[in-house]
Amino acid sequence: MQIEWQPQFNGTGDPIYVQIVESLQRDRENGRLSAGERLPTQRDLAKTLGIGIGTVTRAFAEAERRGLINSHVGRGAFVSGAHDLEDTSDAWSGPIDLSLNTPPTQTARQRISLEMAALVNDPELLSLLGMVPTAGLDRHRKVLAGWVRDRHGVAGTHWERLLVTTGAQHALSLALRSTRTGSEPVLVEETTFFGFRAAAEQLGIPLAPIAMDRDGALPAALADAAQRSGAKVVYLQPTLHNPTTRIMPTARRTAIADVLRERNLTLIEGDVYGALARYDAGGRMPDPIANLVPERTWFVSGLSKSIAPGLRVGMLLAPDAAGIERAAAHFRADSYSAGAIGPAIGVRMIENGSAIRLLDDIVRHASARTSLACDLLSPWIEKPRTMATLHVWLPRPELEAERLYSHAMREGILLTPPAALSTADGSPTGIRLCLNGPRSMTALEHALGVITQALRTTPTSATRNIV
Repeated sequence: MQIEWQPQFNGTGDPIYVQIVESLQRDRENGRLSAGERLPTQRDLAKTLGIGIGTVTRAFAEAERRGLINSHVGRGAFVSGAHDLEDTSDAWSGPIDLSLNTPPTQTARQRISLEMAALVNDPELLSLLGMVPTAGLDRHRKVLAGWVRDRHGVAGTHWERLLVTTGAQHALSLALRSTRTGSEPVLVEETTFFGFRAAAEQLGIPLAPIAMDRDGALPAALADAAQRSGAKVVYLQPTLHNPTTRIMPTARRTAIADVLRERNLTLIEGDVYGALARYDAGGRMPDPIANLVPERTWFVSGLSKSIAPGLRVGMLLAPDAAGIERAAAHFRADSYSAGAIGPAIGVRMIENGSAIRLLDDIVRHASARTSLACDLLSPWIEKPRTMATLHVWLPRPELEAERLYSHAMREGILLTPPAALSTADGSPTGIRLCLNGPRSMTALEHALGVITQALRTTPTSATRNIV
């Protein structure tokens, strides 16, 4: 039966066809539209809205590409099921990649293409094609500093202490080179982001592990590791830790800040997922440790997880002017400056509000995939504290993790090698499952099903207590 549905326009200035698609998506998710319902014909909807049928045709095509509707010749367009968020195809070819921790980029395609088209006709484009200052264009730095303040919760962010980098990974490398002056190791959580490990290894910097529990790094372990190793720098991920998804509570952050002051430690705080977590929590997220010890914190973030990884826009916030000069000197030696096109697109999206709408898209799509993973793997994974995470953590003994990794490879499923996530012998091990690489929910469900079956048939795969 055909329903009487009309889109609710948002008044944002987006093209009409984009607003129709977004209204479809909202109504599908809030229950106003149910799976299987037939939408008005394109001709009827165009007549009701008083717009050209071409606009409606374009909207329906985009809605079908996003997996919101299914069209059938001679029958019409129908609201799709809840699991067909990005791709309505049940087929896929090649390996299913659960190793890259990226947001669902399908949701960004339309928004970013609009910004790129607008940029072509913008007088600013000519200046973006030339060399820009090492720290980035002042206008970009000011807008991105506002994003760090508003979306990552860093109070007192000043744009003159912000360096625009070629992605957050580059920002991590610059922070490492700018903070470590001797031969002492850098302290890290015993299970950590392998990109930081890679940066340290390339620079010849040894790492010393800090024990963790479900609330993150242990303050006493941090103090002990600093005393034993003589380390002066520590790298932590308090919000949506990679790979464990843990979120450090306020009391633990305060205790960590106390140790940083007592031991005179410099902190590199990684927060690439902070915008997702804070948006999902309506802003009710513990403040960054940077707010507690701003004078000794290098804050690292970027737009790769909240907009799109291909923009390669990172932000490095230094504690003082001297710090930003040290980082800029290293940057000049690398490549002089970041390209300005990616930052320009990101800045435009922040200024016109489309970045927030895209962030909402990413959180909702990622949450659906996380919910699927929790449903299938709940006896084994460490349940994340927010559904807005892009990955889940499957703690396993070292040998079992390696066997599961090899089994997945044989079944055409790509995973991050377990050894890449541990910092020392005896560190907790496991499998990180990145959920947004597969283009369809069907492919993701298949991959998770293979892993679930392997866990069920492994004699030692009983659920472990996580301390």
